[in-house]
Amino acid sequence: MKTKVWLRQIVPVCRRLILAATLSALMNDAAAVEPGAYVGAGVGPSEHDLSAGSATGTLVILDRFGVRAIPRDSLHVDGDDTGWRGVIGYRLGRYLAAELEYLDFGGGRLRETFVWTDFLLGEQTAEHTYTTDVSGPAVSALGMLPIGDKFDLYLRAGVLFGDTKVTTHEFQKTDTYGDEVLLGGAGADWRLSDRWSARLEYQRSAELDANFDIAESRVELFSLSILYRLRSVSSVD
Repeated sequence: MKTKVWLRQIVPVCRRLILAATLSALMNDAAAVEPGAYVGAGVGPSEHDLSAGSATGTLVILDRFGVRAIPRDSLHVDGDDTGWRGVIGYRLGRYLAAELEYLDFGGGRLRETFVWTDFLLGEQTAEHTYTTDVSGPAVSALGMLPIGDKFDLYLRAGVLFGDTKVTTHEFQKTDTYGDEVLLGGAGADWRLSDRWSARLEYQRSAELDANFDIAESRVELFSLSILYRLRSVSSVD
């Protein structure tokens, strides 16, 4: 899928950046980061993993044999999209930050095909198609690891308050399901100046609960962001 392809392409670049940052750390004094607020926004490839299919994976029909549950014959999923994020954060010190984000993971498309045999009409086929959109706020704590005076590596742990909007095309209905799940991530910040930074990050949610339409699913986002610090970053001897 698109997000995984991007990850395979970017890993060698990240390794080179980490190596360069480590060398920089060996040649420079440690940086002291002033506490302060920052804002930012980013965009990148996203995925809604719908590989578990619909909530039941069956089609209920009524024919001369009575009520029957027809199992799914095939499943086609396209969860790749483009997502974006907005962030307000506060750097609490050298090793810790807190963030409030709004995340839009885009959406996906799920199509299930059902095949059965009718006594009079022969082989019958039906399809159910669902489209999804996942978004919502998230709160997180970031454990920061400064490397030199230009780079920070970090891990994220937080909670996503996500809304999953599901449209069932055959019935022309749309329902929204709320969920609270753990959100994790890892990334790197590169300070371009005292005020501006670039951020590369991978974020992934825990399993979103199954609902009336679709089974358990999860979302992920690989983003490139620009951050603006409302207080500057300074170095001390």
